[in-house]
Amino acid sequence: MVTKSENHIPLSYSRLSDYETCPRKFHAKYISKIYPDESNNPVFAKGNKIHKDLEFIGKSMAADKDMPDVMEPTKTVLSVGKISPEAVNGLPLLANVIKNFDILMFEQQIAVDFDMNRSSWFENSSCYYRIIGDVIALRGHEGLAVDWKSGKVREYDDKPTGQLHLVAGVLMSLNPAIDRITTAYVFVEHKQVIDRTFFRKDVAEILAPFEEKYHEVCNDTEFEPRKNTYCYNCKVPQCEFK
Repeated sequence: MVTKSENHIPLSYSRLSDYETCPRKFHAKYISKIYPDESNNPVFAKGNKIHKDLEFIGKSMAADKDMPDVMEPTKTVLSVGKISPEAVNGLPLLANVIKNFDILMFEQQIAVDFDMNRSSWFENSSCYYRIIGDVIALRGHEGLAVDWKSGKVREYDDKPTGQLHLVAGVLMSLNPAIDRITTAYVFVEHKQVIDRTFFRKDVAEILAPFEEKYHEVCNDTEFEPRKNTYCYNCKVPQCEFK
């Protein structure tokens, strides 16, 4: 069980990444909330479109997974051009996952509490970490979690608080039958997959760095700025590194 901080702040990979990049930016986005809304950013809009397309296609294919050609439900949609070309690149992987796994879930918002049990996504007081599974697939003692990525390919740096690590730790905690899980980035525009495989015997080791970071974030009272490669594009007001 994780000890809840008196200054509790629920975390996710994106929040943790913001903090590790610059604590002041983290504070501006999630505590003082003075950071400008970026939801209309064209890059974000494109990524959201790809995610929605792949969710729609995945659910359509999964609904008819026993058909000889699981691609059939999507052919009409593809023929009238409603699906982004980037999303089309994800179809072979989706077809393979749907064919080979028993339980399929798409765009799952998952929150865990301090006992690593399922929590309400919207209940900040009991939420320890949140993850989103673009595709989650289970089969016996195996699991797979896919995160669709748009934009340029970025190598996974294997840091202990990486996104693939967090997703693996959370999903194995919630699914005791899983002994092995593969978590993957799929860069749909480049048809490239970067994945890592994790094992149940390592769950405690996987989750420990996230507990340490949780307390580091919650105990921070200064949120000092940290100069980094993204400073030029940062919208935090009145920062000496801009």
